[in-house]
Amino acid sequence: MGKVLVHEVKNMCRESAVKRIKKNFILLLQTKELHEIKVAQLCKLAEINRSTFYAHFIDIYDLSEKITTEIEDKYLYMVNLAGDSVGLKQAFFELFADVKKNPKIYQAYFKINPTKGLLFKEHDEKTGERHNDFLKYNSIFFRTGITAVVKLWLENVCEESIEEMTALVLNKYSF
Repeated sequence: MGKVLVHEVKNMCRESAVKRIKKNFILLLQTKELHEIKVAQLCKLAEINRSTFYAHFIDIYDLSEKITTEIEDKYLYMVNLAGDSVGLKQAFFELFADVKKNPKIYQAYFKINPTKGLLFKEHDEKTGERHNDFLKYNSIFFRTGITAVVKLWLENVCEESIEEMTALVLNKYSF
């Protein structure tokens, strides 16, 4: 019984360290470019040892890639909800709710990936497999549009409500 408890405490500490690393990395991205962030600086800010950082990440770029993947996986989940118009509304609502709840994470995502839209390669490949060329162009058009809308909403400190943003995108999405 004691071994199980020790194992759970270690897992909680690891999780806590990873959360601190990510949180402080996102804070550093607010004032620095990705290439300017050093592991030592991040570890000092997160109050962890370098060995703790390297136990979870290869380097700063690996950390940024894992954060990017988390956002994209979350977005892919939301996109997969969009099987019909009710699902589409729910998917956009969840997207805007998540952006409003985690603005710094999305700001970091866009800073790390300045030319990448919220819909990404995996989704585009699936779209290309299922649809004709016209819809491929439409997918690119929409990806660029939704990305611009989310960025602008973030710049405006998510001033409009989640419901207003969902309605706006749904209105533009009906093609």
